[in-house]
Amino acid sequence: MTADALSDLLLVGACVVAFMRAWPSRAAFIAACVLMGCAASFGVLRYGGAAWALAPHRISSMLAGCAGLPLLAAAVAAPRSVVATRVPAVCLFAVVLGGLSVGAGVLGLEIARKALPAIGAVVVVYASLRGR
Repeated sequence: MTADALSDLLLVGACVVAFMRAWPSRAAFIAACVLMGCAASFGVLRYGGAAWALAPHRISSMLAGCAGLPLLAAAVAAPRSVVATRVPAVCLFAVVLGGLSVGAGVLGLEIARKALPAIGAVVVVYASLRGR
């Protein structure tokens, strides 16, 4: 097993544990765990030698970064907000951000596609530090 496959396997485990601890009240946190867990699962398969998992891993990783990280940011920064607690809002949020990300990728706007996960990560770190 490669180091990449092992790190993705550890991420899958962390997502499963976080999912179980957040169920059923934290919709955005749960959706972020599902998106990241799916991407990491395909990563385990890809880095484990399954060549067919390359495309699913790329797509699910893009969605996890562009929709999952902002959902995680919403769950951490504003845990009582509509986006963090209501399933329809989470689904709309994920579909819109995922669509924007795919659209940016198709149009060749790499900087736009990469900015959303970066902003989400910064918000998660800021909200985590603010809460301490």
